[in-house]
Amino acid sequence: MENKHYPPEEEDITYENGQQVSPHAEEAAITEDFSTEEPVPYETEQEQQQQAPSEPNPFVEHVKKVAKDYWTFLPKAIKNPYEASKQTSDGLTHMINAIITVIIFAISVPLQTYFMPRGFLDVFGTPSLWDAVMVPTFLLMLILVLMVVVKFLVVRLFKATISFVAILARFSVFLVIPTILALIAIPLVLLELFTLSSIFFSIAVTLLLFSSVATLFTIKETSATEHKFDMYHAIILTVVGSFIIIALLGDALMTQFMNPLF
Repeated sequence: MENKHYPPEEEDITYENGQQVSPHAEEAAITEDFSTEEPVPYETEQEQQQQAPSEPNPFVEHVKKVAKDYWTFLPKAIKNPYEASKQTSDGLTHMINAIITVIIFAISVPLQTYFMPRGFLDVFGTPSLWDAVMVPTFLLMLILVLMVVVKFLVVRLFKATISFVAILARFSVFLVIPTILALIAIPLVLLELFTLSSIFFSIAVTLLLFSSVATLFTIKETSATEHKFDMYHAIILTVVGSFIIIALLGDALMTQFMNPLF
């Protein structure tokens, strides 16, 4: 039997610039090009990602600014509340500080009564947080806002040039000390120092009325009026208006305090 010899397969030859180029030569050239590239270390990529500056969260930055402004506001309101009140205005920062103070005071009072039953009224059961704290907080905030409305109407009666927000900001400065006293009463209840807690709580509520009167004095000193601002009449109208508000909403507030206990 004759041995058949098959000729080797011819390579596909391409021509480039008049010269023959083998496809194996092209593959070798491509492989050589890739082999000459320096690999990028994985650690270097991680370092670059870590070093890349991340954009700050606008909400977080805003919260930090509000907290910083309020922390700056507190020492002034504690050391010299009368002068600090006269320097407030209806600016955004003062308004935010006022809202924060009103909320803290409004929630501190129900918290004191919420923890009180756990000391000596456990037999009636534990009231829910919503009924004993949240609803009274909203009622107290409404009472405080309406007290500011009364002061606004009184100063408008004497045609004083001051806005509602400015009155709220001034009132909140005097509200800082009562708020601190109300907050102190909470841990005293937890320590079962009920008498001492009641003293702090009573002083805080009493100072609330003095805060309204002091606000009127700051308005008289700094606001221009077309008519004579008679402080005696202004105080009487403010006190009477505040008592009417407390009488109307106070019953609902006390009912909300006591219902969860019985």
